[in-house]
Amino acid sequence: MEANSSKDTGSNYDLDLVWNDYDCLDPSQRGYLVEYGHFFRVDSVVWLNSISTNLNQHLLSIPKSHGTGLYAIRVIAKDPQNQALPSQSNWIIFDTQTPIGLSENTFNWQVPNILNPNGNGQNESFYIQSLSTAKHEYHFSLKIFNQTGELVFSDAQYHHRNTPATAWKGGKLGTGIYFYEIEFTEPAKSVQAPIQGKLLLIK
Repeated sequence: MEANSSKDTGSNYDLDLVWNDYDCLDPSQRGYLVEYGHFFRVDSVVWLNSISTNLNQHLLSIPKSHGTGLYAIRVIAKDPQNQALPSQSNWIIFDTQTPIGLSENTFNWQVPNILNPNGNGQNESFYIQSLSTAKHEYHFSLKIFNQTGELVFSDAQYHHRNTPATAWKGGKLGTGIYFYEIEFTEPAKSVQAPIQGKLLLIK
């Protein structure tokens, strides 16, 4: 998900959001929930509102009456029964104190979406790369879920394993679509939202 533009209207902060379509469902069957929430401490968000849409873009208005500070914005795919699916976009961290604009606390990460450990030197391991120029030390965990939401892999100290040679290679899991969740912990002193997404494992 990206914010193409932002605007201070006087009473609201308006962000023009766009995201990739969830392609595991036919377009006629899928929808999205656009949610925003307010950080009340560095690692916890109170979700304030959600908006339903069938499009892959939305003009989100955050009323100034909700207060200043850091906001998290995310998009969740939903099925025809309006149930949330285990697929969530990256978070945008929006800081109303900077002034209007994307927060400097939003860091970019390159996370694999294909894992094919066949020895050809490409997509061999689940190696997570930071694309940020900020000098922060991050500790993070990794969880992998199957399509029914069952936890099939977990490493609470994944930052120790996270090198091209030693990163997770799929273990005993078979070919299929899985979902990952990366959560950040101290000693990083800046807000870093969880990262969730889809992974295609080919064995």
